[in-house]
Amino acid sequence: MSKGIIMVDIPADCRDCLLRSLADDCIVGRNVMEYRHNKSKPDWCPIRALPDKFESNNRNAHEDFDYVCGWNDCIDELLKDGG
Repeated sequence: MSKGIIMVDIPADCRDCLLRSLADDCIVGRNVMEYRHNKSKPDWCPIRALPDKFESNNRNAHEDFDYVCGWNDCIDELLKDGG
C-alpha cells in the first residue's frame, strides 16, 4: 500500500484540532475529552511538525551535499502554498 501525507496546521491542543470529532473522538480512535479540558496535546497525537532543513558546510563531500539539497528541496515543496 502506498503512503501519503495530510498537511494541517498544528493545533496547540485538542480543542482546535481538525482531526477531532464533535463527540471528542480523535481520528486515531481515542477519546480526547481529558486533553481538551486540560488544554493539552497527548503524546500519542499523530500530528507531527515537519522536520527541519539540513545545513551542510561541507561542499566537498558531494554525496552529503546532494542529499542535503534533495532533503531541503522536499521540505520547500511541502511548505509551498498549495503543495
